[in-house]
Amino acid sequence: MFAKTSRLALFPTLFVFLVLLPFLGCSPRIAPLPHSYVESTDQEIMGETPPGQTASHPEQHEDAEILIAENRRRIEALEQELVVLRESVETLRRAHPPSALDRQRNQGSTREHDEGFSTTSVKTASPNATRLYRSAFEAYFFQEDYPSAISQFQEFLTAFPPNDLTDNALYWMGESYYAQGEFERAISSFLKIVDDYPYASQVPEALFKIALSYNQLKNPALEREFLIRVMDNYPFSETAKKAKTRLDELE
Repeated sequence: MFAKTSRLALFPTLFVFLVLLPFLGCSPRIAPLPHSYVESTDQEIMGETPPGQTASHPEQHEDAEILIAENRRRIEALEQELVVLRESVETLRRAHPPSALDRQRNQGSTREHDEGFSTTSVKTASPNATRLYRSAFEAYFFQEDYPSAISQFQEFLTAFPPNDLTDNALYWMGESYYAQGEFERAISSFLKIVDDYPYASQVPEALFKIALSYNQLKNPALEREFLIRVMDNYPFSETAKKAKTRLDELE
């Protein structure tokens, strides 16, 4: 009661002071609010928790953590799918590399030797040959029907003269043999690429697969030999990285 009476007694004095203050050459000044107070208030309006304070709604943090965890799982799944897609694209790229003639047309080159063919002897595969090659590749890659793929690749190599798909057919026939465990036949197919088409883009992978085939045949000496050939002849290729990793495992 006393406190209320005292405060009421101060009102007349305060009123007179405010009235006379302009005549005394002064103007009332209101101190600005502290910046930290303004910032924390804005954060509260926006639903954020100011630094150093505890959230008033812990369930909101739990929901946010669940959402973040779910997003991370989705990102990881997408990254895994991207890896699979990249591997598939690389496989398809190696299955259908540009022919020697196409490369020379694109580069305006007049070189007489490119990817194991001379400009006078390389031939573009005929429509029938291309159709059979694609059917064989689909049997290997999409259907995983390796006996059918081998049969069709063999038919392609027998029925049509050497062309810009011959080295590809040899390579994928070797992969088909490897996939069904016929490692000696796989080696024969891969070696034919290395010997007959030394400039073909599949040669590094063919050498690497020969090494892996010798591994399956329990011949570590020859496996090591072909791994070293990959690293020595194609040191900057992705296949050389795989060969080095495999060689390190043998040490």
